[in-house]
Amino acid sequence: MTEFYKIYVGMEWSHITIDEESGTFMATGSFGSFGHIWNSIGDRTLKEFLAGIDRQYFFEKTRGATAKTFDFDRSVKALKEQIIDMRRQGDLTKDEARRAWREVGWLDHTSSAHHFVDQVLSEEALGRYFRDDYWDIPQFSLSPDCVGFWEVIWTTFKAAISTKKESAA
Repeated sequence: MTEFYKIYVGMEWSHITIDEESGTFMATGSFGSFGHIWNSIGDRTLKEFLAGIDRQYFFEKTRGATAKTFDFDRSVKALKEQIIDMRRQGDLTKDEARRAWREVGWLDHTSSAHHFVDQVLSEEALGRYFRDDYWDIPQFSLSPDCVGFWEVIWTTFKAAISTKKESAA
């Protein structure tokens, strides 16, 4: 059985289709498109499965790599935390840590993980200390579209599917 939901919350909207038989979930709207086919969910209905799904898993399936975006501020914070940890563990002297900390402050704000890593590696101290683990440097966060979909649309959708489930009983 295929069900169609029109979700409108303020200026945000989404049209969501779920097909119990095939396990298909499709949504399109103001936060973009999301879709996946779940064909191994046990003896639960698709609506029951979706009602209990967690955010990270949902976006890994419906958006894949595009669910996350590079987060400059988190990346800078992570670099600083690593410098502090390296200093505490004795991997950096006081002067080396100070130099690396200063270089973090010189990094230009960017929305590109690749550009950020290039900047870090081009700095004298940072490049030396983080050269071997450079892919651990950039940090990522859930994209604004995904956050908006989950916080605005998903909560209304979950209420709608539980209401339909109760009225069908």
